[in-house]
Amino acid sequence: MAYTKAGEAQVAVAPLEKFVALRQENQDALKDMVLEASLFYLGQNYLALNQTEKALEVLASALHIDPTDADVFYLMGKAYAKTGQHELAIEMFENAVRFVPNFLEAYQDMQLSFSALGKPEHETYARGMAAYAAGDYAQARQQLELAVQKLPEYPPVDLGLALTYERLGETKLALDRVQRVLKNNPHNFTANNILARLELSNP
Repeated sequence: MAYTKAGEAQVAVAPLEKFVALRQENQDALKDMVLEASLFYLGQNYLALNQTEKALEVLASALHIDPTDADVFYLMGKAYAKTGQHELAIEMFENAVRFVPNFLEAYQDMQLSFSALGKPEHETYARGMAAYAAGDYAQARQQLELAVQKLPEYPPVDLGLALTYERLGETKLALDRVQRVLKNNPHNFTANNILARLELSNP
């Protein structure tokens, strides 16, 4: 961990590999959050060394332990983007922000992947969400309202607008957008959280 934090990926890999191998022998390995964190950092170091396949392998193992780890999804997105697999990268970034809706770096990298795929409207969405994550809600609103004109059936835009309107105190608009999301996906984690907050603040 010390070598990882110092940016010395080459030196960090060997002790992390040894530690991971030992922890994976335990019968409770699939519940071992220390192992999960170690796999994450091992993946981070592999990625720094351009060993993308190894990075993806250990990060996938980390998700078997904790399938809600947004940081792991984000790192997998970066790995896929690094090899030009931008569709898969976007899928990973979308998973990351599903659990952490204000994940700034995930939106920034998502924007780069949309750009690489030649999807300017989706870029506008990602730009708007990056503004949201940075706390610039006025800019987020502007970008997301532009995006929704071109992507009226793209649920992430509705979700982004719901989050943004909520922050701006536009309760009615936020409720309308969140209900659009829940109509198609009633189990959406973020949308249900928004709805609960809106109902709590406006009984």
